[in-house]
Amino acid sequence: MEAASIEAKPNPAKDRAVFSYRLPKEVEQGSITVTDLDGKTVAVFVLESNIGYVEWDIKQLKDGVYLYSLATDKANVTTKRLVIVH
Repeated sequence: MEAASIEAKPNPAKDRAVFSYRLPKEVEQGSITVTDLDGKTVAVFVLESNIGYVEWDIKQLKDGVYLYSLATDKANVTTKRLVIVH
């Protein structure tokens, strides 16, 4: 099975972040979950294709470090950091 991948740009982000992702062909469902460092979920995006991007308006969020995770119906694939600075 090929590896899934995700990347957020720009990082650090100011007004918006774009998550680019790629899921293996075998995956039927995927999602991106963003949490703050306290573990509170601040956003969830359901992925509608195996390759694509999600644009996220982050103007309402406080400055800080957030974690974004790519999960599929097969496994939680990866977690990375996104820094928000307004």
